Amino acid sequence: MSRFLSVSDIRSILGISRLLLTNPRKLYSFMPLAGGYRDPLVFVGVMSVLGGVSSMVARLLVSGGFGLSGSVSMLPMWYVLFWPLLGVVYSFATAGMMYMVWRFLGSDKGFEVAYRCIAYTCILIPIFSLATLFPYIGLVLVIVGWVWLLAQATEVVYEKPKLKVVLLR
Repeated sequence: MSRFLSVSDIRSILGISRLLLTNPRKLYSFMPLAGGYRDPLVFVGVMSVLGGVSSMVARLLVSGGFGLSGSVSMLPMWYVLFWPLLGVVYSFATAGMMYMVWRFLGSDKGFEVAYRCIAYTCILIPIFSLATLFPYIGLVLVIVGWVWLLAQATEVVYEKPKLKVVLLR
């Protein structure tokens, strides 16, 4: 893989998504540990837009509409425009927390590596949006998936054998 993710190539975003869902260990083993924030940010943005669209669809399915009441609703704009902003804020905040956890576990890798690991867990954003259609069980499944992806990143990228913190493996 000469270029892990190219912002101009949607096929690589789809390839990364497929690999994350089928073989995250392989993805994390090929993930470059440096190269800037642009490519992971693009991935977070794309997943956030998909999450906003899928959340909008889920709301339409559950409530039958947006409650327009005679005027143009801002709700669809919220889902499509503000979800990417929230996704970026979430990814940096979570990367900061996980950076501290990984430092506590003895890692000497920088914040960029932590951000890349967290950015690729954002594959779960659209899945989480649709999981809200299934109260309780959907949220539990997404949390388990997120912890599992973090365990994979910790084992492969941070070379920590069999996390004792996470008993999923």
